[in-house]
Amino acid sequence: MSTSLDKITQQREVIAWFEIHASNFERAVEFYRTALSFKVQVIILNGTRHGIVRNRFSDARGAIVESATCGGETGPTLFFRSQYDVSLTLSNVVGAGGEVVMAKTLIKDSAGEGMTRIPFTLIDNRIGYFAKFKDSEGNLVAIYGNS
Repeated sequence: MSTSLDKITQQREVIAWFEIHASNFERAVEFYRTALSFKVQVIILNGTRHGIVRNRFSDARGAIVESATCGGETGPTLFFRSQYDVSLTLSNVVGAGGEVVMAKTLIKDSAGEGMTRIPFTLIDNRIGYFAKFKDSEGNLVAIYGNS
């Protein structure tokens, strides 16, 4: 587990990704396409449909995610960049009074017929991991990192 700062991560934005949860995925994708003129590409990541939202430079910045829970109960999820190995950051979260909700998870997508592949992520074109936790105030947030 690396404790040194990732030099590439240091040069990037604090927010790596966002997710807008949608219990009616098709309706939500159509809403954001119509209301905000988002270009949305639907793909499957970790077994869940994602509507990838890109900025005007075609960089992926977030997604509409099919989810059983959404709206006022959970709200959107922000993924902060982890400056260290995601496991070390989770240790820091617990030490600071937070609670891990989802352990470090490798980002992968469907390769068809029940197979998966490990892609370079849409976030930074590198292999990536994420985890979710509750902060000291009970907010659900997430972290993203390359190790």
